[in-house]
Amino acid sequence: MRPIIAIAKVTFKEVIQDRLLYGSLICAVFLLGFSFLAAGLSFARPERILLDFGLTAVSLSSVLIAILVGAPMIGREFERRTIHVVLSKPVSRFQFLCGKYLGLIFVICANWVLLGAFFLVILKVGGGEIH
Repeated sequence: MRPIIAIAKVTFKEVIQDRLLYGSLICAVFLLGFSFLAAGLSFARPERILLDFGLTAVSLSSVLIAILVGAPMIGREFERRTIHVVLSKPVSRFQFLCGKYLGLIFVICANWVLLGAFFLVILKVGGGEIH
């Protein structure tokens, strides 16, 4: 279990440094801000618009990160030739893949928590509530 956790930590740090992650977060924050503006323009149930746009922004951001960051992750290891160094250690291929997967899951969870907190602040400012 120790190699899986070590690979997951390295993957988490690697993905956090990726510019694509920040682009996805910025787009989600803009979508959350747009939901605040769209709710102000609505005349019927603006809290529902806040809720719908906010949940869409959080979900869309998580899906984009999973697809755009997760898909080329293993290919990037082959390009950098770091997979050969890692697999020459006493680490199996299964442990390597599980570590990469777990690191990506940690990034998606961190994204979800960050955007969820931002969404709750916007929802509270907009007058909505969570049921």
